[in-house]
Amino acid sequence: MSTSKLEVVLRLITEEEKQAALMFKAMQDDCISAEDAFNQALRYRVEYEELSRGLRPSKFALLQLRTARSFLIQIDSLIENQRSILRARREALEARREQWHLLRAKTKSIEALIASRTNSSLIAEEKKEQVRLDDLHRRSLLN
Repeated sequence: MSTSKLEVVLRLITEEEKQAALMFKAMQDDCISAEDAFNQALRYRVEYEELSRGLRPSKFALLQLRTARSFLIQIDSLIENQRSILRARREALEARREQWHLLRAKTKSIEALIASRTNSSLIAEEKKEQVRLDDLHRRSLLN
């Protein structure tokens, strides 16, 4: 494959790699958002756990205790849901990271191949030039 064709391939792979990086970043942001939601649910649980035990003073202690205990069940369900969402987002994030790394490796290998081909071309051209100079030198010695 010629160097110009490799450069086209490199340009396409680089664009694909950039898209993968953007998708990875978006997935990373989603994961952070899911972590924040999960942590918020955990904080709610701590607050309502304290309310359900009567650790926070209130005028309506009995009603508040019952409400807090009832709400704890809902919060526990929310926490499990958030935990599942977070796990799924982390798995998707890891998949995007792997895709991005594979494309990055592909880009690097094509860049290395282009550099190698360019270097080989330069060496071949230098050899040709040296042969021409040697030929000129021999001719000048014969004259």
